[in-house]
Amino acid sequence: MHIQTETPAQTDTRLRRVLRDCDIHARPGECHFTEFAHADFATSLHPEALAFIRDGDRWSQLVPGDFSTAEPLTLWSIHFETGVDNSGFVGWLGTLIKQHTGSGVAVICGQKLRT
Repeated sequence: MHIQTETPAQTDTRLRRVLRDCDIHARPGECHFTEFAHADFATSLHPEALAFIRDGDRWSQLVPGDFSTAEPLTLWSIHFETGVDNSGFVGWLGTLIKQHTGSGVAVICGQKLRT
């Protein structure tokens, strides 16, 4: 692992450049988390689920649609150029969003191997 020493101002400058150069897409509509027991996994999977998170014997799945009883989420997909130093990006962006809007963020990170 490479550890880079930067001042906060240098980090901000680097990550603003990363943000400017990344590919961002907002998914139309809202998404929500639904929850179910591990024993119900096979029968509770939503066919359009975008993510699954396990916490002990419970699962949460992120699904699109209008669920009036759940907290609505807007889903953003961010893709970086290969080789870009995006270290610290998630925390940095979450802090900016919180400072400017008062909203919190939920972050789900994945990996897409390019072929």
